[in-house]
Amino acid sequence: MVHRTRRGRDTKLYQVRVAWQGRRELIGRFETLQDARAALVIAQADILRGQFVPPSALRAAYREQQALEREAELDDYTVDQLAEDYLEHVRRMGRKASTLYDYGRRIETHILPQFQTRPIEDVAPEEVQRWFDRIVAEHGNGAARGAYMQMSGMYHYATGRLKGLPAGFTPRLDRSPCQVAGGSQHRPVKRKEASDQVITREQISSIASEMPEGEKLAVLLSGWTALRIGEVLGLQRRDVNGEWLHVSRALQSRGNGLVLDTPKTKAGIRQLPLAPVPELAKALQDQLSLRVGDGPDSPLFPRTPRDKHYLHPNVLRRRFAKAIAAANMKLEAADRPQIPAGFVWHGLRHSALTMIAEAGATTEELLTFGGHTDVQVAQRYQHATKTRLHSLVKRLSVESAEQ
Repeated sequence: MVHRTRRGRDTKLYQVRVAWQGRRELIGRFETLQDARAALVIAQADILRGQFVPPSALRAAYREQQALEREAELDDYTVDQLAEDYLEHVRRMGRKASTLYDYGRRIETHILPQFQTRPIEDVAPEEVQRWFDRIVAEHGNGAARGAYMQMSGMYHYATGRLKGLPAGFTPRLDRSPCQVAGGSQHRPVKRKEASDQVITREQISSIASEMPEGEKLAVLLSGWTALRIGEVLGLQRRDVNGEWLHVSRALQSRGNGLVLDTPKTKAGIRQLPLAPVPELAKALQDQLSLRVGDGPDSPLFPRTPRDKHYLHPNVLRRRFAKAIAAANMKLEAADRPQIPAGFVWHGLRHSALTMIAEAGATTEELLTFGGHTDVQVAQRYQHATKTRLHSLVKRLSVESAEQ
């Protein structure tokens, strides 16, 4: 007889053992004497008939069968199936539609072409390293980092290490093959990007004047308040409140349609002052009176006047490129500085943030104005201002020495 604690109370159990092939085998432990005696009789009868199999051997056989079934299941579970299960999990976790779209694009573009029908346990760390290096060589570190983080997330799901997994989740692997040193580390591009180019107020106005009616305001808002293109196109009538602009959503182009979504972070929701300049005020008044519907949720930039449909970002980008070309022709004729080649919409935001930094904005003010959460991003604009001040001081010192 042995004692065990069950549900907080001491329980007496009857332990049954039999002699078999020179060893004593445990048959089991039973709560009643009657059950224990019955088990003993059955075991002794099986020994006499030569049919006795020790419970320990049965348990070992069961574990071996489970291992074989698990191995067979792993052989059938491929990377594309893992990707599907992973995306379904992050969808249940409440990820935004735009985030799910980005995840799916990385998987389709970089992961499935290489690993699609491979069993997940057959993917080795050295193969992941070669795959990562190839993406870096062909597409750059930014694309490689994004693809690697997606692959790593998938295998974190497979190993049961991903956040938010249900309590009963059964891992399919013990270890992830994603072991690239520095694979998830961001390496900023040193060359100057088109979106990093800064233009002047005069150049912003020249672009706006060449835009179609109803889209001039979009250029001015991005150039004065540092709005992203999706934030501009997501604005509604109710977001304009006197001298203030409320930013709380963004229009995203994902797949075959448009998605009106909230910002990814709380910092993206912000109140911005409208600059008291006649050009901006007139464009805003014309837009509200001539093109925007009467409802509070009417798009500030509809596809057609007073329409409920939002203007597509790609349409705005194409017209923006044409407006730059037309503006440059007039600037050249007037012997004025032209807009840099390859200038893109995001450059308007960069220009606005640079100019407000030059006006003396603090780091906290830059974070609020731009809807940023990363202090380093805000300090980037302050660094540009410091560089400009240094060059001005240097120029003054040269002029002083020449006098």
